[in-house]
Amino acid sequence: MTRKFSSDVALQEHDKIMQSIRYAVGQSGMTQEEIGLQMGFSEATARANVSRILSEDNNPTLKTLVRLASVLRISIRTLLTP
Repeated sequence: MTRKFSSDVALQEHDKIMQSIRYAVGQSGMTQEEIGLQMGFSEATARANVSRILSEDNNPTLKTLVRLASVLRISIRTLLTP
């Protein structure tokens, strides 16, 4: 999948935010499967869904990011701050 951004700056900001999200997940001490289950995904898809959220080519929805921040017990601001 090709990422579509209107400028190099937007692409750089997206990458910084995704790096911040991956860092927060890594610092949580939980596996992707544990996070996915707590986000409400089924056992069969929990890990794959979190992996997809963390993918550089993905643009998670605000609803997904709010759920992720809640599971990680951090603010959405912390989750999104590069």
